[in-house]
Amino acid sequence: MSATEPVPVADLYETLASWLHTLGELGSEVDRFTELADFLDHVAATAVTMLGYDHAMVLTMDDRGSMRAAGSHALSPDYVRNVWIPPPRAGTHPWTPVREAYRTGAPSVVADVEREPRLHYFHAVFRREGVRSYGCFPLRSRDGCLGVLTVYLRRVHEFTPLETTVMSALAGFAASAVRAATLRQERDARFAEQQALLRYRERAADIHDTLMGVVLARRGLSGVVDALARLLEGTVVIGDPAGRVLAVGDRLDRPAAVRDLVRAVSATGAGAAPPAGVQHAPVAVEGTEVGRVWADVPQHLDPTLVRQALEHGAVAVAVHMLGERVQLQSRQRADAALLGELVAVRPGSAVDEVLDRADRLGYRLRGRLEVLVVGTAGRLEPEEQAALVPALRSRVDELVTGALVAAHQGRIAALVPETAERVEDGPALVAQELAKTAVRSALDGVRVVVAGACTDLVELDELLEFGDRIAALAGRDRRTGPTVVDGRRFGIYRILLASASPDRLSRLRDEFLGPLLAYDAEHRTDLVATVECFLRHGMRTKDTARELVVHVNSLAYRLRRAEEILGFDVRGAETLAQLQFALQLDALLRSGPD
Repeated sequence: MSATEPVPVADLYETLASWLHTLGELGSEVDRFTELADFLDHVAATAVTMLGYDHAMVLTMDDRGSMRAAGSHALSPDYVRNVWIPPPRAGTHPWTPVREAYRTGAPSVVADVEREPRLHYFHAVFRREGVRSYGCFPLRSRDGCLGVLTVYLRRVHEFTPLETTVMSALAGFAASAVRAATLRQERDARFAEQQALLRYRERAADIHDTLMGVVLARRGLSGVVDALARLLEGTVVIGDPAGRVLAVGDRLDRPAAVRDLVRAVSATGAGAAPPAGVQHAPVAVEGTEVGRVWADVPQHLDPTLVRQALEHGAVAVAVHMLGERVQLQSRQRADAALLGELVAVRPGSAVDEVLDRADRLGYRLRGRLEVLVVGTAGRLEPEEQAALVPALRSRVDELVTGALVAAHQGRIAALVPETAERVEDGPALVAQELAKTAVRSALDGVRVVVAGACTDLVELDELLEFGDRIAALAGRDRRTGPTVVDGRRFGIYRILLASASPDRLSRLRDEFLGPLLAYDAEHRTDLVATVECFLRHGMRTKDTARELVVHVNSLAYRLRRAEEILGFDVRGAETLAQLQFALQLDALLRSGPD
């Protein structure tokens, strides 16, 4: 249609009626399209068919302020894909009718692109696409301009006021569709967000209920990790701060991945960083971190939900550990009370009721008992007892059936029944294992003493006092590691050890061995050890020389030199007993191994 050609009135009314009918149909078809892009393609096609244009395009603003093609008709895919109108910046981009229409909110048309000098940047593109003229019509709504409807012709064309009005109306329909689609997308996004939040809350509640059910059912740490692994569809490991693995759960059926995670958790105790992608949550009991929950889960899971599950799992582990701690403390108090009653037994006391209670608790305290004492130079602090007793009892339970391990007056006692099935080497083996366990407790100067056998509970108090005294003497030098002392070898000297103070015993040792100890320290000799070995072999020179790997003449020289320094005969009847006692005291005071 040309602006100079007259249009008959009848044809004009018929044309207007057709346009209005087309616009009415377009308005009714808005809801038929589920995708906005499909509707805008339809708008572009309608613009072409209504007024006989060759091409059409709808451009809308994206989140970054640029306009891109959102719908088109009869344009090449390459042209549509490369259309991009960046945000306007003064002096940086050339003038275009598209930007002009969007900026002013009014149509902007070009009858002949070849004669528009401001479009010389795009002449090559228009020639390649076959465009000679085009018009741009803003998509206006009450929220402002939402984009531009652009129509193209392959010929020079003067846009009449009537077709400009019709195209503006068509652009208005497109603007309404864009605004409606935007509102619908926002509504759908809010609904999806609410649904996701509801599902998250339901899932979080399910996780919490599942884990608390495991705790209340007392299924232990294995139950917690199995439940977490099932909920998170992955592998879960519980470890302590030292890197020891306490429990493992797996739903991935990937043994190699499980081994890798276990090794990684173990390495964290040595300061290694956790592997990438592995998440964890700390387990705290009474403000102290006592472990961590580690998880290797599929990436498709919601990270927030995974974090929530791990935190719930950490709480479940903490509740379990707190329950175990309370139960452990209750048992420790009960055991300590039982030991206190046993120590309080005196001649003529009725012990059946106490022993019956011990039987109900699983302890075999009837008959002969070997008494072991764990102590230091001073008294064990309550927190030290609380940490050491469970470890000692756990180890003893692996060796002995029915033994009692409990704290009493700053020391720890172990009553080992003689009928213990699993003890092959008697109390010495138990004492050695207790010493190894004490080493791992990191307490300085801990000593394990085999105090002796108790056939009558009346003797128990005396044996504990004796063992405590030996532990105090042996633990005076806290720098050396825990060791075992067999108190049974002291025989009649037990009376002296039980009655004399550590300082008095130290002076007694120095009175007999002081000069020889000083000589050994100054000259780096072993005369004290030579005398001790000689007396231990019943003063038999050949046996002594064989153990010391020296000639008998060398041994004789050493003994003479020791007697010169001591000032008395080591074989003398008057000094022999005192010398032997002094040597035993020296072994204790220097914390030498038994």
